[in-house]
Amino acid sequence: TANEYTSQINVEFKNFKINGKSIMGVLSLGAKKGDTIYVTANGLDEVEAIEALAKLGDEPYKESAPPISIR
Repeated sequence: TANEYTSQINVEFKNFKINGKSIMGVLSLGAKKGDTIYVTANGLDEVEAIEALAKLGDEPYKESAPPISIR
C-alpha cells in the first residue's frame, strides 16, 4: 500500500525509524500484536497515504498487525 504514494513514509517502533515503503524494513522492526507503531508521511499525497495505511490496522483479518498511531 505505501508504495502507491509519492510521499515519504516512515514507520517508528521502539526508537527505530525505517522507510515505510520497505517491507523488509517494516518486518525487521519485530512489532507484534499489542505493540504500537507510529507512521508519518511527508509529501503531496501524505493525507491519502496515512488514511490508507491507518485502514490496514483496522482490518479484522489482520490479527497479527499492531495498532497504528498517526502523528
